[in-house]
Amino acid sequence: MLELINVTKQFGNHIVLNNISASIPKGEIIGLLGQNGAGKTTILRLLTGILKPDLGTVLIDGYSPTNKNQLIIGYLPEERGLYKKMSVYDLLLYLGRLKGLSSAEAKVKARTLLQKFDLLQWCHHLVGSLSKGMQQKIQFITAVIHEPTLLILDEPFSGFDPLNAELLKKEIKSLHQLGTTIILSTHRMDKAEELCTYLLMINNSKIVLDGKKDKILATYKTNYINLTTEEALDFIPQSFSIRKNEGFTYLIELWQGKTNNDVLLELIGRNQKVVSFIENEQTINDIFIKKTTENFE
Repeated sequence: MLELINVTKQFGNHIVLNNISASIPKGEIIGLLGQNGAGKTTILRLLTGILKPDLGTVLIDGYSPTNKNQLIIGYLPEERGLYKKMSVYDLLLYLGRLKGLSSAEAKVKARTLLQKFDLLQWCHHLVGSLSKGMQQKIQFITAVIHEPTLLILDEPFSGFDPLNAELLKKEIKSLHQLGTTIILSTHRMDKAEELCTYLLMINNSKIVLDGKKDKILATYKTNYINLTTEEALDFIPQSFSIRKNEGFTYLIELWQGKTNNDVLLELIGRNQKVVSFIENEQTINDIFIKKTTENFE
């Protein structure tokens, strides 16, 4: 659905995106990750047509961003902005109409979404009179009221308390199940780990990670296990090495060619009672730190 082909974008003497290419299929929740200033927001603005690439091509469903395909896009910018002197209901009707809905359709969608986000009782209040959290929910509703097939979310969890963050997370999952392609630009690695199905990571103006989340996590899988036993290990292991231990808790590394089952069988054969046996897996946060601290040519 989304293609970046040899895209370069420069502001003054600063190259923000340097000849990057990516092709992302429909139906994914794409985690767009990178440090501050890495170029994430620039990519989002290229996809929405706010910016144009200096070189290269940006395609959505095979077409460059234009007014026509903007109707299939929902965009939640990091810098929030609402018409605060309008009532909530009038604002949603106005923006719904701008996104191609009829007046009747906009009314139905506005009431449905306001009820879902527990805001229906506030529909005739001025936007500016609402709390920041309520305004955040209104902003999200404006991005999805027209049922976009591509939803772009730039730091969507910013400003939400845990309860409303959970509500937003459930809505993102629901939209994904309906087939919506979602771009999630976030610094919240826990949210990326939980929600995303695809990762696109930017560092030093280049793409350094691009692919299905599960495949990436499998690539970075370690041979380390967190092991806790009831008694000290008092034998020389044949399937693993002990890297460190505190009391009866050990960080062990499997020898090449050995599996978890080999370790467990050896422990049982030594009459060791295992309290816990947990793979020491790399998280997206671990991978992010690794990829953004490496030196790239």
